[in-house]
Amino acid sequence: MSEFLGWGIIGKGRRAREVMIPALFSSPGSRIVGVCSRDPEGAADSLSNWPELQVYPGLEKMLEDDDIKVVYISSPNFMHVPHAVQCIEAGKHIFMESPMALSVDGAHKIQEKARSAGVQVGLAFQGRFHPAVEKAKERIQEGAIGELRYVEVNLLDSEDLPSGWWQDSGRSGPAALLRYGSHAIDLAYWLKGRNITEVGGMGLDSGHPPINHMSSVMLRFEDDALGCALGAYGMGEVQHLVRAEGDEGRIEVQGDFNGDDMTVFKQTKDGETEEIRFEPDDPVGKMVDLFTKALREEADYQPAASEGREIAIITCSAIDAMKSRRIVKSGDVMRVT
Repeated sequence: MSEFLGWGIIGKGRRAREVMIPALFSSPGSRIVGVCSRDPEGAADSLSNWPELQVYPGLEKMLEDDDIKVVYISSPNFMHVPHAVQCIEAGKHIFMESPMALSVDGAHKIQEKARSAGVQVGLAFQGRFHPAVEKAKERIQEGAIGELRYVEVNLLDSEDLPSGWWQDSGRSGPAALLRYGSHAIDLAYWLKGRNITEVGGMGLDSGHPPINHMSSVMLRFEDDALGCALGAYGMGEVQHLVRAEGDEGRIEVQGDFNGDDMTVFKQTKDGETEEIRFEPDDPVGKMVDLFTKALREEADYQPAASEGREIAIITCSAIDAMKSRRIVKSGDVMRVT
């Protein structure tokens, strides 16, 4: 394998431009080869800060480039499955934004295609890689607060919803749930480390036509522990929170899981509180480096396709729960929309 892994990018939106492209340029084991777009001139203009990047007139042309070993998928949600399948069939590893798919069948298709082709699928659930959240996971696994009985994750963002396809629920799915809530669900699922069996949900829509502005998803785990995953945008300020309640204590992480500001970890047990302050960090850079390292060493990366499929199952159940106002068994619903 060459010194650098070549990356191709699908999508030229804000997430790609402001987060992933800078992270990939900073990654010592990665090299961005180019970006594909049906509008090459528009892509070249929006990527003018990186004139060295090649712009391919479509995905097919980019996949023909043997220098590209990995493709980062940041296309509209409804295109994730066809783009992922096309990349896998070309023998490329893929790194995907959430949601993995808007249906359980779509997520399963990606997982099985990748397994058959022998390529890796990585999911960009960056919250797992913030050091304060990692500290919470470590303490929970150590049993520092006893048996975990409740986990809550709130991801409230200050930014407004982007224009374009995010404003079309038919193509994006419910916006707050798919943009923020799915990440909150993933953190709750990962911190607890147990399967989710039942899902409830409520949503707040706003605007004309109405767009999902906030989502609250209630979770029951296989050991009867409970959880809540809250996601919203346009909230005035970034408010990220993890609260884990054990039968012997509590852990709370509050701050900015994007790594842009101070984040505070607190553990309370037997009436005493330990506090650790974490300076701004780069969870996205760490995530990219670990995925690259896994590819180079032919090792496993998490979250992988199996976990992306599990989050798709839970998200589909949450959508049905929000619509029907009833509790849904995880796995009973196959599509987000």
